[in-house]
Amino acid sequence: MVPIRDHERLIVALDTSDINEVKRLVLMLKSHVGMFKVGLELMMARGGPQAAEYLRSLDVRVFYDGKFCDVPHAVEPAVRTVAGIGVDFFTVHVAAGRASLEAAARAKGKSRMLGVASLTSIDYRESMESMRDSPAGVIARAAQLLSDVGADGIVCSPLELSQLTPFPKLCRVATGVRPSWHWLADDDQKRFTTPFQAVVGGADYLVVGRPLTNPPRSVASPVRAAELIAEEIGHAREHRP
Repeated sequence: MVPIRDHERLIVALDTSDINEVKRLVLMLKSHVGMFKVGLELMMARGGPQAAEYLRSLDVRVFYDGKFCDVPHAVEPAVRTVAGIGVDFFTVHVAAGRASLEAAARAKGKSRMLGVASLTSIDYRESMESMRDSPAGVIARAAQLLSDVGADGIVCSPLELSQLTPFPKLCRVATGVRPSWHWLADDDQKRFTTPFQAVVGGADYLVVGRPLTNPPRSVASPVRAAELIAEEIGHAREHRP
């Protein structure tokens, strides 16, 4: 197996509806990151499959963050559609239940299926209120279910990565990643760490949005932001237990 290079562990969240901005960012960053994430905003503005197909035409790897959550007969053809486009990763929501997760696993083809269980905008109090468990408990139960149904990985906050130790075969994709040089006054993320902390904690991939696509003046450009985060990933991997 070819080793994954540090910059290839970085996934850019394309949180925009502007297709010209998408093209600008992809062409600028494609040699400096590993993958680009199609999220809800871009899906609603351009159509999810169409956006994924456009990114594939630019010769980049695609993370399709559809968070499919529906009955099995709806989830299975939806997954088959995005897998047919050739996306590398796609997401299903664990709340869809075992049967829908099994349907997604049947349809995933060569794409890798990741489960989502707890958004990083949810803090401990809200997690207990809405899911009757802590974020750590939610992720631990989700990891067991995803492992049982044949999923390839899980998306979670870096703060819950320690819950995944019993599941070494699950790929770990961390969201809620904030470099120390990018503080956001209006940040909606409640559970986050730096790239270094996430990788030391066991993350295989990091999803990063605004710190990459709109970095502070001190960093100067998205390319430089990607380089700094890749350097931090490499440094962290040297310090992993």
